Amino acid sequence: MYHFGSLIGKEVLPPNSNAMKTIFLSAISMALFSISPNLSCLAQCGNLLVNPGAESGLSGWNFSTGTGTDWAIQGSPFGSSSFVASYNWSTKNQTVDLVSLGYSASYLDSEPMVYVQELFTGHSVNFADEYYFHVELRDSSGNAIASYDAGTQSSPLIADTSWQTASNTFSSYGPGLRSIYIESGGNDAEYWAGHYGTKMDEAEVSFANPVNVTVTNTSPTLTANAIGATYQWLNCDSAFAVISGETGQSFAPLVNGNYAVEVTENGCVDTSACEIVYNVTVMEAELIKLFHLYPNPTQGSISISVPNETKVTAAKVRTLSGRVVLEKTWESEGQFTLNLDGDAGVYFVELYNQAGLVGVERVLLTK
Repeated sequence: MYHFGSLIGKEVLPPNSNAMKTIFLSAISMALFSISPNLSCLAQCGNLLVNPGAESGLSGWNFSTGTGTDWAIQGSPFGSSSFVASYNWSTKNQTVDLVSLGYSASYLDSEPMVYVQELFTGHSVNFADEYYFHVELRDSSGNAIASYDAGTQSSPLIADTSWQTASNTFSSYGPGLRSIYIESGGNDAEYWAGHYGTKMDEAEVSFANPVNVTVTNTSPTLTANAIGATYQWLNCDSAFAVISGETGQSFAPLVNGNYAVEVTENGCVDTSACEIVYNVTVMEAELIKLFHLYPNPTQGSISISVPNETKVTAAKVRTLSGRVVLEKTWESEGQFTLNLDGDAGVYFVELYNQAGLVGVERVLLTK
């Protein structure tokens, strides 16, 4: 879902406004280029508001009370319902406690971009109703550290015949964010009894970029740029199938193809663009000379001889599909052994040192 509010800042525009989507095409090289199934590197981690579009009736909000200032629920083109104001100013508000939702102080103090919006229109019986939208970013004491206003009660926006969007993206507001307060109100300018005032729908409070899903491609190694997150590498050519055992920040596939990483960060999940790796065979042909693996074919026991200048600390054994079936670490140098105990077939043996992958060789396991 694209939020044009994040593009237009503090403008109030119809929700169907056209926005230019720019696609950056990277240069194709011998070992690196990427394709993307989506056009945006920004992830939405869901709407943080309770009952943002009146689908659950009048729950989740604090509403004003008094003669002529109550609320009703009526139909909407953005779902089944919308909030409808009465005569005199009808207001509603909600506070989002970010700490209770699980966001850490360190993340909130990093000034993540916050996107807010609400759609509004005049009532079909008689348009030209009034509207305002007010949002505050608050610290732990409830003090506002940043705010946004689209109209006020004394100088309201006019809700005409079409749905309009009041929206804003907060950034560079300083540390200390702990909660978000959102308030809006409508007024039946004709002062008719009943519910003929401003209609409101699709309110939203969300973080604009909670997950960094960019990837550095130094083919055949892919590295997620998010630090301290949770990772799961995926095979784009197999309907984004999970690659068993590949949960590290870096991934070196053994088969040419397209790969992506699912990143979990700040309680949110998003998936990177697919990255093409296609020089695995070249890499293997070069690295196979760095060590000697025997016997090959093998019935299970493998000896690995490594040159003295090549320090090896660990090994991984994978199936043809990329699933890790054996991992082992060593502290000594020189000659190493592995014992394969799986189904007969072709496996890949990877050797690592502290800097990363140093060698790959195919081995045939027979029974």
